[in-house]
Amino acid sequence: MSHTSKSPREVARVALAVAKGALPEFAHRFSPKKFTQPQLFGCLVLKEFFRTDYRGIVQVLRDLPDLCQVLGLKAVPHFTTLQKAAQRLLRKAPANRLLEETIRRWLHGERPADRAGLAALDSTGFEAHHASRYFVERRAKGLKGPLSSTFKSYPKLGVLCDCASHVILAAVPDQAPRNDIRHFTEALRQAHRRAPLHTLLADAAYDAEWVHQLARTELGVSTLIPPDRGHPTDRPARGQYRRLMQQTIHLSAYGQRWQVETVMSMIKRRLGDTVGACSYWCQCRAMMLKAVTHNILILLCEFRGFLQSKCSELRLSHAGSFECFPQGGAGLIAIRNGRRMVAGLVYRQGLVYSPVGRHLLLACGLGKGQKKHERGSRTPRESHFLAPIPDLVGADM
Repeated sequence: MSHTSKSPREVARVALAVAKGALPEFAHRFSPKKFTQPQLFGCLVLKEFFRTDYRGIVQVLRDLPDLCQVLGLKAVPHFTTLQKAAQRLLRKAPANRLLEETIRRWLHGERPADRAGLAALDSTGFEAHHASRYFVERRAKGLKGPLSSTFKSYPKLGVLCDCASHVILAAVPDQAPRNDIRHFTEALRQAHRRAPLHTLLADAAYDAEWVHQLARTELGVSTLIPPDRGHPTDRPARGQYRRLMQQTIHLSAYGQRWQVETVMSMIKRRLGDTVGACSYWCQCRAMMLKAVTHNILILLCEFRGFLQSKCSELRLSHAGSFECFPQGGAGLIAIRNGRRMVAGLVYRQGLVYSPVGRHLLLACGLGKGQKKHERGSRTPRESHFLAPIPDLVGADM
């Protein structure tokens, strides 16, 4: 799991820098100019960091003048000033600009195509109240049926994240109970525009033939989605890509889909699982603030993927005869070494990364003119196949 910062001073500093890169200094030329928009956004991020409300963060700023100094505040803003700033700064357009600025800083100024990798998509719900589980159970006493909740609808956030770093690439707020596939198109287009993806993992809630066609044909993103939607059946799935998933998903890196569950757990444990807003649009703004704050907390820490490995070298250990079977998806193949069948991701031309044992394999003849079954029997020198760990996709089978 990636680390998140625990220092409020550093969080305020990075939040201020992110806001300066995404927002204008003032909302209007005739504004009072008492507080800048980056300063107010820094206060909102600290509100999420301390898991408090508007009145609470005002008192925190009064008790901790060092935070005011980091934000450049000459006076502590009134809580209504922060509430109105949240309505203005966390709308869809400015909130997406803030999220894009965190992704741009995560890319360290490199071209986004250099950081394309494995991404996962899912959604999670938040509590819209502060009722405890004990209160729910007490209300259930005396009723005929069990009472499992105190609401008919609840806020839901669709999250598309990078599996290696846990950085959120796209966040789509919505209201549940509704089907998760509603936000698939918006989340995928946003994330692919910000950091072009190589492979997208999702659960069966996103299982549909048009989903694969949109990602693979239009955007060139390989998809791994189990075709398990609907009633269980032994019949072949309808659609070309859904049948392909039936045959090959157990050989792929689909196990890394759990990284998006890790991101949701990080958000709820670090920033809380409750949204204090009441109306629909206020809940959407509150969830977007959680997503941006999560990225800011990760920006402060140096991480090297799921295994948190430092830059080192891998040596070729599976030299010898093996077979490579193309799986239709971009960069996805199956590797048979003797009696053992494992999955792999194409790392570079002629090299395949195997998640079992974290080895590099020599894949002969991988290219556009590749046949269905091609064998390779070479015993190369180990020095020819050295690669840094951070450049690889840490698939966990």
